Amino acid sequence: MIENITPQIKTLLAQNRKLEAISLAFEQMGNLSEAKSYVTQLENELSGPVTQEIVKLDTEIVPENTLDTTPAPDMDEIKKQALHILTQEGSKLKAVKWVIEQTGWGLKESKSYVDDLQDQSIVPEDTLDAIPSLDMDEVKSHVLVSLGLNKKLYAVKWVRDQTDWSLKESKTYVDDLQVQNAQQIKDLNLIPQIIGLLEQNRKLEAVKFVKMQTSWGLREAKDYVDHLQIGL
Repeated sequence: MIENITPQIKTLLAQNRKLEAISLAFEQMGNLSEAKSYVTQLENELSGPVTQEIVKLDTEIVPENTLDTTPAPDMDEIKKQALHILTQEGSKLKAVKWVIEQTGWGLKESKSYVDDLQDQSIVPEDTLDAIPSLDMDEVKSHVLVSLGLNKKLYAVKWVRDQTDWSLKESKTYVDDLQVQNAQQIKDLNLIPQIIGLLEQNRKLEAVKFVKMQTSWGLREAKDYVDHLQIGL
C-alpha cells in the first residue's frame, strides 16, 4: 500500500528530490496523475528543518541508511531527453519508447507520462507523430508461429505484454486461434486424407501431414491424430 512507502517519499521530498518521489509513488499506485497529486499533498504537509542523515516523520526518526537503496530512474534526465525528442525530432512514438526503455514502465504509463510532458511544454500537436494502433494481424501471426513451435505459454505471455489484456483475455485469444487451426483442417477437407493414412497404419505420415498443413507443433499434430484414431 502507498502508506508503506510514505516515509520514503517524505524523505525524498525533504531532500528536494520530488521527481524521484513521484517515481516511487507511481511504482506503487500505477497512475501518474494520482502519484503526482499524492506527492504534492505530502509536500504541502512537510515542514521544519531536516538533516542529511535523518528525517523526522511525525514521531518516528527514520535513519536514511535504512531506506530502500534501489536506484530510482533519473527523472530529470528522462524528462530532458523525452522533451528533446518531442520538440526537436517531433516523434511522440520515439519518446514513448525511450521512456519505456529507461523506466521499465508499461506502454500505457509511458504514453501518459509523455502526454503530460507535451501538455506542460505546449508542444504543438501537429508536430508529433501518432501512436499507431496495435497491428492485430502481426499479433495473430506471431501467436500462430509460437503455437507451431509448441510455445503456448510464451504466446499467452507475449500477447498480454503487447496488448495490456488480462491473463484470462490473453489465454482466451490464444485458445481461440488454436481452435481456429483445428477448424482449418475441416475447412480444407483434410480429415479423409488423415483417416486414410491411419487405416493404412501410416500414423507417422499422418502426423507429419497435419503438421505441414497447419502451424501446429509436433505434439499438437500428434495429439490431433491420436484423437482421430480413437474414433476409428
